[in-house]
Amino acid sequence: MAERPDDRTDVPVQDLAAFVADPSIRGASGFTILLWWFVQGTLFACSPQFMYGWRRWLLRCFGCKVGSRAAVRSSAKIQYPWKVAIGRNAQIGDEVVLSSTGPIVIGDNVVISQRAFICAGTHDISTCRFQTLAVPITIDSEAWICAQAFIYPGVHVGRGAIVAAAAVLRDDIPPYQIFAGSPAVCVGDRRDKLRRHDITAATIQ
Repeated sequence: MAERPDDRTDVPVQDLAAFVADPSIRGASGFTILLWWFVQGTLFACSPQFMYGWRRWLLRCFGCKVGSRAAVRSSAKIQYPWKVAIGRNAQIGDEVVLSSTGPIVIGDNVVISQRAFICAGTHDISTCRFQTLAVPITIDSEAWICAQAFIYPGVHVGRGAIVAAAAVLRDDIPPYQIFAGSPAVCVGDRRDKLRRHDITAATIQ
């Protein structure tokens, strides 16, 4: 019987000795990266909870675009702040990871809850060299990424959408939709959850 391709166990698929980091993906010099890691682990991480303005200032010093009154918790981890934009009044919760190999854009009034992981990078599995790929993520205004959710590289979360707790979001989602599960699927429309007087007030404004 002929050997099927999927029966072979000797096919090389990953040779990390051939991996070469692409310096352009990091978007900054090695010194800047090391300096940010030091600052993030000390001045940023050790700051009291209420010092949001201090953390906004530190992030801006490293090229992050941060809107007014954005609240980033001290335990949040931001890989490369110069590749991140955070909108007005946005809230980045405890132990959130913004893995910004690619650009991450977070709109106004977005909430990213505890331990959510926003992953804007992956690896090229079509070559044994396992090269890093930067794949941007956009989270539009008023969206809510709930606790421990995972957002895949390249995903666009629409305005006002919700990604439920522990959900794994692999694809774009339209505005105001609620997605849950792994992989995440649509389970409702956020607008249906609003009280009627809230919708009236929003329409008047």
